[in-house]
Amino acid sequence: MYPDTFKINDLYLKNNFILKKYKMLTKEDVKEFVNDQSETIIIRSTIYVNKKFIDTLDSPIISAYNYNNTLYILNKRQLNIYKLEIIDNTLEITDVITLKNSKNFETLGKEISNNNVLLKNKSDIYEVSNNSILKKKNLVKMNNLKLFKFRIANKNTAKEYLKIHQGEGVVAQRVITELHNGSFFGSIY
Repeated sequence: MYPDTFKINDLYLKNNFILKKYKMLTKEDVKEFVNDQSETIIIRSTIYVNKKFIDTLDSPIISAYNYNNTLYILNKRQLNIYKLEIIDNTLEITDVITLKNSKNFETLGKEISNNNVLLKNKSDIYEVSNNSILKKKNLVKMNNLKLFKFRIANKNTAKEYLKIHQGEGVVAQRVITELHNGSFFGSIY
């Protein structure tokens, strides 16, 4: 075979079947949290803000909120608080605070009237104060609560972040080689 002649080293396959076969992610795996200040993208347990890699966590991300150069990321185990700063036109992390999710919080939110960051579990709402202290909020006053949930990113955004996250796709030469030697469909033994 002549890969350079046929340019199959430069051809990438992005078909959902092929991507899943090689355990790569598809557009449906790219989630976005929408708020006023930034583009926060989650790909499985990996976090990106405005096309900049932030972190990869050890369990799936439940909710996120980015406000006033502070990124809050909630998963089943913990709440991570990232202090962000633009230094020389580059987004940088200046501090990370980790709080254990001992109260089984399910989502992040904010009080609309004053932008206080809130955590909600099945029965209670807590406020994040001084980036480390959690104090219970009175539910009667919470009629101005906005909760943050993710949605599947639009097609163009998903393509852009998948390229950043895992590259162009699967090289055609790999698929052709595996079709040729029979390993594409798995072993018969």
